Amino acid sequence: MDEERKKQIELDGLLSKALAEEEEEEEEEEEAEYEIEKIVRHKIFKGKVVQYEIKWKGYPEEENTLEKASTIHNDVFDLCKQYWDSLGVKRPPNAPGYEREDEKEGKKKAKSKKPDLNGESTVLGKRPRSISLDEEKKNDLDPKHVPRCMHEKGYRFPTSYPNENTQWDEEMKSISAVQLSPIDKSIMLTYVDWKNGEKTIHSMKEIHEKCPESLIDYYEARLRFV
Repeated sequence: MDEERKKQIELDGLLSKALAEEEEEEEEEEEAEYEIEKIVRHKIFKGKVVQYEIKWKGYPEEENTLEKASTIHNDVFDLCKQYWDSLGVKRPPNAPGYEREDEKEGKKKAKSKKPDLNGESTVLGKRPRSISLDEEKKNDLDPKHVPRCMHEKGYRFPTSYPNENTQWDEEMKSISAVQLSPIDKSIMLTYVDWKNGEKTIHSMKEIHEKCPESLIDYYEARLRFV
């Protein structure tokens, strides 16, 4: 075997070894998991918690990161609940533990209002008719407030989608635009793109309630520093 052939074999061997080591390193990186040591603080937007500052186990505080609240709630629900319990303050409605506190308060009220079945019956006065959510939003969700260009792009007021079963954080693609009504500057509408291809129009109030984090992302993407 000539000298050039030997060198080629040695080179191929070194290359194969290097590739194998590189693959092992990549596998180790993929398998590495980051463990949350504690929740340091939180950020509130429009009455809901939207972000947490996370301290990672084994990493200095300088490498703390801000994570979406919905992600942390799903990944470490119990840790989030303990965090809010330790604060001793009224927690936002989307924070872990809020519903159980609300239900507990509701049970107390229901118990205190239990009617006396042995006493005389009481005729209750007529309760005023409550305004439905659809009626409340009717003025905002009026086609006259939507610019023609947005109609041409396919944006429509929702009918069957999204509905009460829609997971906004998971199914929504992005907020395309936030615009004032061309005829009433007190009305602001939000244009939403969905992963299933739907394009819908919503009042700003509904977006604040359903997906405040996406609204923050929309604004942050358009920040300009001067």
